[in-house]
Amino acid sequence: MDGNQHNATLLLKVKGTVSGLAVDWIHQLLYWTGVESGSINVSLLDGSIQRQLITGLDKPSAVAVDPLRGFLFWAQCGSFPKIESAGLDGRDTVALVTSSIRCPVALSVDMPRQLLYWADQRSISRVNFKGRDRKTVVESNGYLDRPFGLAVFEGFVYWSEEVTRSICRANKHNGSQLQILLTNVASPGGVVVIQPVLQPDGSSVCGRPGTACHHGCVVDLLSESPEFSCVFPDTEQNSHETPSIAVRASRLSDPTFTGVLSLISKIQFPGSNKVCL
Repeated sequence: MDGNQHNATLLLKVKGTVSGLAVDWIHQLLYWTGVESGSINVSLLDGSIQRQLITGLDKPSAVAVDPLRGFLFWAQCGSFPKIESAGLDGRDTVALVTSSIRCPVALSVDMPRQLLYWADQRSISRVNFKGRDRKTVVESNGYLDRPFGLAVFEGFVYWSEEVTRSICRANKHNGSQLQILLTNVASPGGVVVIQPVLQPDGSSVCGRPGTACHHGCVVDLLSESPEFSCVFPDTEQNSHETPSIAVRASRLSDPTFTGVLSLISKIQFPGSNKVCL
C-alpha cells in the first residue's frame, strides 16, 4: 500500500476457481466463493484454518459482508440466479432477490444506508438488507454491457467493464454524472475503494445480526458448524484453550491494516487456486 514493490505472500490454497472475496475485519475472517464446489467458504484471516460454510449453490459468483451488523451476502449465476443473505455463521438464510435477475457478477455493501448493490448484465441495482425497496440505479449506457467488479463509496457506484476495458462511476441513486475514470485497462477485474471509513470500528456481533459482544468474540471454525461465542473478562483466558481466534471489540485502529484488507478484497483469481496477500 506504500507504493513499493513486494513479493506476494501465499495466504492459503483452495480447490477450484475463486470468483469473489470478502473480508470481515471485525472477526478477522476471509470469505470466498468456490465455483466448482458450489460453496461459500471461510477461513481465519491468517489462512490457518479454512472450511466450507454454505454448500449446494449453483455457480456462486460473488460474496460481500457487513460485519458490523452480522450479515453475509452472496450471489449465484446458475439455472436459478439469485442473491441471498445469512448470518456470519452461515445460518438463517434469506432470499433477497429471486426475480428479474440474470447473472449477478458482483456485490457491494453500502453500510451507512444498509443497502446491497449488485452488477448484472447491463444494469446495477440495489435492495435493502431485507430484500425490499428494489431499484435499478444504473442502466445500460454504453459502459455497462459486461460489468465485472463493483464498489460503492459516498455518492457514487464504481464498476469495471470488460467490453470497453474501462473503470467508470455514476451517481449511486439514479445513474447520473457518468464518468469514465480509466480506459484501455487490460483485463479489468475487481474494483475496490480503499478508505478507512469503509472499515469502521465496532463491536463484534458474534455471528448473527442483533447479538453484540462488548468485550470480544471467539470464532471457532473447527466445530461441526462455525461457532461465534461472546467472551467476558473473567472467561477470556479459558477461551484460548480451544483452536479458535479471539477478537476484541473495536479491533481496527491501524490505517495500514485497513489498506491491506481492502487490497485483499480487490484480488480475484478466475481459473486459479491460490489466494495471496
